[in-house]
This record gives sequence, C-alpha cells and structure tokens, in this order.
Amino acid sequence: MTNTERLENARELFEERAGIVEFSSGYPRNEAERVAKAAVALWLIDHPAEVAK
Repeated sequence: MTNTERLENARELFEERAGIVEFSSGYPRNEAERVAKAAVALWLIDHPAEVAK
C-alpha cells in the first residue's frame, strides 16, 4: 500500500466510522468525529507508512 492509498483509506475509515457512530449510537456529529479520530489513530498505528528503500 502506498502512502497515498494509506491516507485515502484512513480518510474513508474516518468518514465511515463517524457516520456509524453518529447514526447508530445517536452521538452528535462532533462527538462522532472524535470517536472516529481515535479509531483512525489506532488503524494508522496498525498500518504504518512504507519506508522508501
């Protein structure tokens, strides 16, 4: 996965998680985005950037 793909995936994950938390859990959008940011932070840790060789 390229770094560009990694960032695109992170953005998609953020939008998806924020929407799920907002609508399924009834959180206000700003709180849903806070929860989504935490989920994306964990995902980024689990999917580190590629190092150029």
